[in-house]
Formats: sequence, structure tokens, C-alpha cells
Amino acid sequence: MRKVIEKITLLPKKYKMLLLIFVVAISLGVFLLSRTLRGETNKVDTEPTSVPYRKPESLMVLEISPKQGKITYGGLKNAITVKFNAEIDPKTVRLNSSPHIDLTPVVHPNELDKLILTPKSEWVDGETYVITLEKGIKSVEGRYISNEDLVLEYIITSKSSLIPTYPPFEKGY
Repeated sequence: MRKVIEKITLLPKKYKMLLLIFVVAISLGVFLLSRTLRGETNKVDTEPTSVPYRKPESLMVLEISPKQGKITYGGLKNAITVKFNAEIDPKTVRLNSSPHIDLTPVVHPNELDKLILTPKSEWVDGETYVITLEKGIKSVEGRYISNEDLVLEYIITSKSSLIPTYPPFEKGY
């Protein structure tokens, strides 16, 4: 070994560099061959074997129209609109009402973040409806989810019941 080192020191500088590159290349080749023989590879996975779990973000209600409370829908089939912070997947909408009224949930064709609840029959004057959109509503991407029920309460009145009535006029007034 000593004689080999003495001969290397006598070589010109450019040959020393070539020899060093050769030794490094041979060492790298031996290293990679030993990994391959042990079953290890340098292959980089281009497709993940599993998708990392990402907790869905909460679906938020931005606007409800009309606002809850007294509404003049008596004898009408007017709809209720709920605007969310994401486009809604209509297949995930579950609702119920008390007293029962058949409501058809439809996503607005031009504003996919708006859910329209249209009654199949007229709202009954004097009735108080509690409408529950059940938790689990998802966005189209499936990322957003409602974590709790959305409860809406409406007291139905007709326009005539909102007009104030006065006692009959008596003579002399």
C-alpha cells in the first residue's frame, strides 16, 4: 500500500484528479450495488401510497333569506334560500320540518353556493315552522362539511294579518 501511495504522489496534478474521480465513482458503484443486493432501492415513488388525512373545514352559513321570524308567506309557495361559503353537493342535503311541509332542496343553477328550499304546497297562515337542515352537508369538493344541524324557525302570516285594525268609528268622530 505504501508503494502505491508513493507512486500516486509522483503523478502530475491532472492525473491525481482523474484518479480521485475514478475512485469516487467506483466507491459509489459499490455502495449502490450493495444496497440493491440488500433489496434497498433509490426509486422515488411518483404516486403516494396513501393520501394524508385532512380534516374537513366547516361549512358556514353566510346568509338566510328571508330572515327567521315572522314572514308573510301565508297562502304562498315562496322559497327559503340559504347561502353557504362553498358550492353545495345537493345529494348530501337532509332536512325535516315540524309541522311537516314537503320542501324540495335545490342548488341555485347560477350560484352553486345557494340552497333553495321550495315548498310543494302553500305555507299555512298562523303556523310556526321549524325547518332543520341536518348536519353532514358537504361541498362539491367534499372538503367542507356541516358539523351541526341548522335550525330555521318561521312564523307564517298573511299580508292581511299584518294590516293594523282599528276599532269602528263612533258617531261624532
